[in-house]
Amino acid sequence: MILSLFVAGAGLQRYAILRHLVGLLLCLPEVTRKISKSWSANLICHASLLGAGAGLAHLAWALFRLKDAESGSKNLPLSVVVFIAGLHVMSIITCIPMNLHYSTEYAYVLMVFGFHLFGFAANLLSPLA
Repeated sequence: MILSLFVAGAGLQRYAILRHLVGLLLCLPEVTRKISKSWSANLICHASLLGAGAGLAHLAWALFRLKDAESGSKNLPLSVVVFIAGLHVMSIITCIPMNLHYSTEYAYVLMVFGFHLFGFAANLLSPLA
């Protein structure tokens, strides 16, 4: 089902908006500190891994589109692929080690929340939406 969303660009855009929205909802209990720390800290770990896994899938989709000989370079220039790679590599490099060692720190919680909040806003406000 998820692979069918990657076929069209609009489907990928809707998937990114939904993914960031789910990440935001997973972060809310720990950001507001309304429930127990151990249960909500696990939600932060899941939100972080959701972003990392979807980032790898987005990068694979971009590389596949770039490889398309007919319309690859017209629809998705190399500079956009480099930007997508940099964005997701930064997210993976920061989230995975911090997820292992500092998952209960409030600064990490706010960082993961910010990644999802700004990703949601960027996808919602982009001209492709």
